[in-house]
Amino acid sequence: ERIAALLSVPFDPGSGETASSGDTVTMSGDFSVPEYVYIDTFDELDQLVWTKESVNRDLALEIKKGRLQLSGKYREGRLNSINSISTRSVKHKSFAVEIAFRDLKSSVDTISLTVGNDDWRWGGYLQVTANLKKEYYYFRWADKGNWYSDDEHFYDDIFGDEDKEFHILKIVFDKKSGTASGYVDDMFLGKTEDFAFLVRDKIHISFSVSETVRNTKKDVLVEFDNFKCSLDLKK
Repeated sequence: ERIAALLSVPFDPGSGETASSGDTVTMSGDFSVPEYVYIDTFDELDQLVWTKESVNRDLALEIKKGRLQLSGKYREGRLNSINSISTRSVKHKSFAVEIAFRDLKSSVDTISLTVGNDDWRWGGYLQVTANLKKEYYYFRWADKGNWYSDDEHFYDDIFGDEDKEFHILKIVFDKKSGTASGYVDDMFLGKTEDFAFLVRDKIHISFSVSETVRNTKKDVLVEFDNFKCSLDLKK
């Protein structure tokens, strides 16, 4: 809008998708999101930020070659559910958050980025997920334990190269309007309006994998990199 005004040309908000340039995230339409203020390239595990971990005992969580790795050996008939790492809790406001991932052994069912209240039973949650086994991705949200999704934006044209290339999951939230949107590689997956987190509760950010090793004989090896957030997670 600012550029259009300077050029004295009409402003067209387009499709409402996001675009990123450097460390700034902007959204066409009614609101913009501030610059990323916390960027983690995982040269080491920042103990001031990553305070809550939930990792299956069969999987190891470690920093290797500047990336965060979840890894483990295949075990016959063994079911591993959600394995995640989360940030400390912070007060919520408008934000953008993203994480890059790749599944080096094509070994997990889903990879998700989630932002939500600490009170999971009564709070709000936003989540963008890539389902690598069933080959689709989607954006969904929760309110008081009930999950909803934008059924018009389920995409089944999955990457196919996630064992070689990194892909990005992103969530953008505008507190004033309550508009929340999900993206994968900057492709719009859906949105919800009038969304609210619990006012009295803080929020945390997590990324997780879910894998069923009884359906595969591959060892688990998932890498995460370049976590970016417009909330100051060290305050």
